[in-house]
Amino acid sequence: MARTDRQQLYYYMSGHGLYFLAMGIQSVLFPWLLTVLLGETADRVGIGQMLFYLPTLLLVLYGGAVADRNDCRALLLRLQFAAALPSLLLIGLTLGGLLNFSALVLFALVTGTLSAFLTPARDSLLTRVSGGDIQRAVNALMMVQFGGQFLGLMLAGSASWIGPLPLLALQVAAMLVAVFTTWRLDPAPPQPRLLKTRQLADVVDGLREVLRSPQIAPVVLYSFATGLLLMGLYLVVLPLLVRDVYRGGSEHLAGLNICFIVGVSVASLGLMRYGQVRRQGRAIMLASFGSAGVVLALHLAPPLPVAYLALFVWGLAAGVSMNMGRSLVQGSAPPSHRARILAAYQLGFVGGAPIGSFVVGYLVAALGLQNAMLVPLAGVAVLWIAALLFSRLWHLEPPPAELPAGGD
Repeated sequence: MARTDRQQLYYYMSGHGLYFLAMGIQSVLFPWLLTVLLGETADRVGIGQMLFYLPTLLLVLYGGAVADRNDCRALLLRLQFAAALPSLLLIGLTLGGLLNFSALVLFALVTGTLSAFLTPARDSLLTRVSGGDIQRAVNALMMVQFGGQFLGLMLAGSASWIGPLPLLALQVAAMLVAVFTTWRLDPAPPQPRLLKTRQLADVVDGLREVLRSPQIAPVVLYSFATGLLLMGLYLVVLPLLVRDVYRGGSEHLAGLNICFIVGVSVASLGLMRYGQVRRQGRAIMLASFGSAGVVLALHLAPPLPVAYLALFVWGLAAGVSMNMGRSLVQGSAPPSHRARILAAYQLGFVGGAPIGSFVVGYLVAALGLQNAMLVPLAGVAVLWIAALLFSRLWHLEPPPAELPAGGD
């Protein structure tokens, strides 16, 4: 029996929050294992973080094509179950005394590959359960996502005292409960297709749809560039700052990440409270400018309380950027291409992270931690000016179809 829209949204949001609880644990536990438990160098930390996101860069568009061809609920069920297995692998390796850099590389590659297929399937389901108000649904989703991450970060801060095993077990449990909540959703069959094409052709067709859209293309391209320049800093520099500048452990790394997540949540709450933002493209550009200002402050290695405040401000900027970008893309994507276009946005949002992480790791090794942070900042300045002069991102507004509530 079909469930009500409210029940559908509840189960969807529950599974989303549980997945990101596991990801919140992972975002602290993995770099802590690299930097503190194994004591790896900056370039190897950059490589490890790169490998988490490299499969997204290579496979997420294909993952979107797979999602468009399949029942997204059934696909998501299988992928969420599989996502519990890498943590089980790490539990076994840790118990056997075999945890090393190679094991973490394998964990990162498997987890990243599953995410490249899981994310488009999950994102495509949002429109089915949103009731038509895309921006409000996206804002609520971001709150649930970062609420789950916040709890995961709080728990991961205990890694220095309790070790990795209980946290890995909690990741497994969260993913298995997410499987149950997804099972409670109604089937989500693919849109009828006029032509039977190959999946590679679907990928090309999805990219073509992104690039010819005046609403979607500027958002995806700008998101990729800012991810390339800023996400590598976030993923590599933060754990190194904690270890080498503040001489801290997992609790300090978790604290910085928590401040970031709180900032994102406050931004999402504000957007939910005050409703539609008309100049969404302008908000994205101003947010990236604010993020660059935060990185400049961190370059000065301020006292730890100031670093916490800086991460909160960075979270505010990121929350605005993510909400506005997701709303523009979700509201503009045609149903026949939705999963592929959302996969392209995911590629734009995190696809720059593996390249950025790799480059930042070697910049830190060559220039030192603080000097290395200035190089991506110069890139942000060039990007901002180029986007202002040569794209219409500054003037982008939500599509008219997004404004009234309605069906899929």
